[in-house]
Amino acid sequence: MGPDRFAELIGRDQLPPLVMALSRLSGLPVCLFDADGTVLASFPESDGTAPEPGGSGIHLLSLPVAILGTSRATLVLGPYRSTGRRRSGEGTPDPVPILSRMRIEVVKARAQTLVQLLIDMGLRTLELRREREERQRAEEALRAREQQYRGLVEQMNEGILSGDRETRITFVNPKMQAILGYTEEELLGRPFYELMDPDLRARIKIRHTGVSETYETILNRKDGRKVHMLISAVPLRDEAGEVIGSSAVMSDITERKLAEMALQESEAKFRSVFESMQDVFYRGDAQGILTLISPSGARLLDYTSPEDLIGCDIAQTMYGDPMDRKLFLAALQERGYVRDYEVRLKRRDGTPVIVSTNSRLVRGEDGEIQGVEGVFFDITERKNAEEALRQSEERYRLIVDNVQDIIFTHLPDGTISFVSGSVRHMGYGPGEIVGTSLFGYVHPDDMEIAREAYIKTITTLQGNAIEVRVRCKDGDYIWMDEKSDPVLKEGRLEQITCVLRDISKRKSTEDALRKSEHRYSRIVNNIRDIIYSY
Repeated sequence: MGPDRFAELIGRDQLPPLVMALSRLSGLPVCLFDADGTVLASFPESDGTAPEPGGSGIHLLSLPVAILGTSRATLVLGPYRSTGRRRSGEGTPDPVPILSRMRIEVVKARAQTLVQLLIDMGLRTLELRREREERQRAEEALRAREQQYRGLVEQMNEGILSGDRETRITFVNPKMQAILGYTEEELLGRPFYELMDPDLRARIKIRHTGVSETYETILNRKDGRKVHMLISAVPLRDEAGEVIGSSAVMSDITERKLAEMALQESEAKFRSVFESMQDVFYRGDAQGILTLISPSGARLLDYTSPEDLIGCDIAQTMYGDPMDRKLFLAALQERGYVRDYEVRLKRRDGTPVIVSTNSRLVRGEDGEIQGVEGVFFDITERKNAEEALRQSEERYRLIVDNVQDIIFTHLPDGTISFVSGSVRHMGYGPGEIVGTSLFGYVHPDDMEIAREAYIKTITTLQGNAIEVRVRCKDGDYIWMDEKSDPVLKEGRLEQITCVLRDISKRKSTEDALRKSEHRYSRIVNNIRDIIYSY
């Protein structure tokens, strides 16, 4: 049945006593009908039909029972007569009572009192029903929220743990169980401090004083591993405000802590390398102000510490010529970096220092140039050595190119790799000789002597001296005295150095002497006189 039925607002067992009491007080029959005409209670018992007023002054007193503007039931009293005498037939008295005006008003008042009582009872029932429905809705909403929060707590990535005043665990969510490696049954009722290192246990005692805090600590997993945790803890209070325990949200920060420790270790290594490196690392901003330099830079430029240089104008303080700084920046702008770029810096006393640098432009996320950074190293000694070598090579080249002897080198396969400028005496330029075979210039009759000397040199790694005829550019051959010496590197033959000296005049003189001796020998042998010397 719907909520409009009066029988649902007021139980049927409560109505008969009320109707009977009103009937006895009024002396009239009383019947209470529901909105659909159903008899809810009557006294004396009714056949279930509503009485109708008859003629001859018979009346009914009908009062609606309206609750919140809606008629829920009807209270009917009567019948009764308001005037006249009792009628009788065949000696039977008239059963319809006669009520005076005053009596009718009294009956109406008592009937109205009952109606009001019924209304109040109905209102109270509606109010109770509304309160019950509201309470049910609130309980359902509470259960829904609890289910929602429980789902949230069980699914969140942070561990949640609650404990009583003695730190015994009273609640853990699945994430907390996973972090610690324990089941819920193993954790509930266990003192929380047992999961902490002994030197950290005093931390949780301050929760009894009502202090909320966030801190980092280390917990012990079931398997013995350490877990770094970030804990946000708050005290739990009862209705009187007394601390009855605490609750905490815990995040596993082990990976972060390990990363931080690795970063610290890396930074320590980097700083160690940075402070002990021989090369110089530097960084400057877009305005050309030095913002960072390694200790080696201070040592190189003869400053006490890097702080003496940081903040200085790089061009004015570090460059021998500030204009070189502009040329360096222009080279950087072309490609964004430079490699092995030579710069002339200056020490604190103005002494020049030549360095080679690998540098690059530093840009921000927006692509704007924020500065320059790079590494440079001192090449002053190398440059001085290169200059000394160049001067030495120049001196020796002058000597080699101006001596009469021809100096050349050849590889183990006989390919000429260098020849001095004095080869011009034979009509050749050095460029014509380098890269050709040394055997291409030997007289055919002397080829066997040249090859034997060559083989002996490369097999015994010892020097040789031979006399062979060498072809000039014009096709003539001249006698040369050749002295060769092997050049070894790590015990292996790298090349052979040879010196050729023109012995044509000596050979001509020896030949003339032989001819002269031969001629005089024939003369002497053909005369009859005795020739002797003393």
